[in-house]
Amino acid sequence: MSAGKGGAKVWVVGGGHFRKMCEENPNYSSEVINLLTVVLRQSTKVVRAVVNKNKDDSAGSTDDEEKKVLKILCYDTTSWTKENFEQQIEKFNNNGTDVHLQMDYTQDRLDVNTAKFSAGYDGVCLFVNDIADVDTLWVLSMCGVKLILMRCAGFDRIDCKAAKVFNMSVARVPAYSPYAG
Repeated sequence: MSAGKGGAKVWVVGGGHFRKMCEENPNYSSEVINLLTVVLRQSTKVVRAVVNKNKDDSAGSTDDEEKKVLKILCYDTTSWTKENFEQQIEKFNNNGTDVHLQMDYTQDRLDVNTAKFSAGYDGVCLFVNDIADVDTLWVLSMCGVKLILMRCAGFDRIDCKAAKVFNMSVARVPAYSPYAG
């Protein structure tokens, strides 16, 4: 079966024939495993986010749990980013406000293919190489994201008009310290 112009070709093979192809061509086997790994990795992140969201929603609250939890997914994360954020989030969560921050991290950069990882999150935290074009913002909005937080001064990779259409707020670092070097 093949698709039209610019489409994909699809072949359906039986299990025995597929095993034989894999045995005869190790490169083919390796490529199939790589593709399956990518799909599994992406799907697992989406499922984990949805399960965690549903678990949080159904947990019920007690008097001690009256705080609003703001869930943020931080894209393009490095170890030092996580270390610095974790310290500040802990301070914020212990300051007595009625808002509690929960931040999860991924090393993936935001684009139209990774936007689905944000399912179950209120917002995303982005860096300079993340792409938030209209297609990506559409996926984010379908995942329930309402807040885009930039951890840099630039916001040229965000389609701000589309963000407004999708009812998303955008925040950024207004300027860097003159002492930063």
